[in-house]
Amino acid sequence: MPTSPPRDDESWSQWTARRARERRQLLLSRRDGARLVVGTRPGPAIARQAEAELRPLVGAGFTPAQALRSITAIGHYVTGFVMEEQSARHRPEPDPPASPGLAIQDTPTLVAAIREGGPPESNEAFEQGVAMLIDGMQALLQRTTGR
Repeated sequence: MPTSPPRDDESWSQWTARRARERRQLLLSRRDGARLVVGTRPGPAIARQAEAELRPLVGAGFTPAQALRSITAIGHYVTGFVMEEQSARHRPEPDPPASPGLAIQDTPTLVAAIREGGPPESNEAFEQGVAMLIDGMQALLQRTTGR
């Protein structure tokens, strides 16, 4: 996936979130896209892409190692999330109850969570995960640079 630099009006965090969304859309655009990516070995093209993604983060104050760990964590999150999304599409719907001996009244917090937030593979769930990772990056940056 080609890497575009941050836009003039984009902060590092906005750019990072946009890149995560773009990666998700690319993986979702191919049947088993996430599985295909997991099965590949990094080569020169991936190294050049990583370099292009590291530079803006280092420019924002992250050390090279922090930047690499950050883009790796987000990449793993996106790929794993998409693997779950793509797998969920192919799973047969279970006959109620989903598991012998398990009734809705046995899992009231889980039921409340799904009623409140929808399925775990939703757009909202994806955005919350990306936001949590970026918030962690921001906390790391503040701890190490005061920015």
